[in-house]
Amino acid sequence: MTDVAIFYTSKCSKCRTGLELLETTGVTPEVVHYLKENPDRKTLEDLLAKLEDPTSDIIRRDSFFKANIASQDGFDESTLDDPKVALELLLEYPRLLQRPVIIKGNTAIIGRETQKIEEFLARDI
Repeated sequence: MTDVAIFYTSKCSKCRTGLELLETTGVTPEVVHYLKENPDRKTLEDLLAKLEDPTSDIIRRDSFFKANIASQDGFDESTLDDPKVALELLLEYPRLLQRPVIIKGNTAIIGRETQKIEEFLARDI
């Protein structure tokens, strides 16, 4: 199967598990090392347009997010539902991309659970 990509960082156990699952099911994905080569605006716009999950789910709510974004006066977490807000955050802070993101054709998911990845790959998209 071709036309599959994974946004990946080797430091993430969910990414490693996702990539291994893809490979064991016969998929040779394009591996996008998004922290080594930060995605540009067009790439992220395309990703957000393909995302099945709620837009706000693409933003990691880690300690960096809490300390540098959520702690700002007037920050409203509901604004993360807006793809434009999510896009600007990811352009400025690529590390906030929730991972792994699996893209197949014109659809993308956040593949944190192996069952979700398996079901996604089995779908005819």
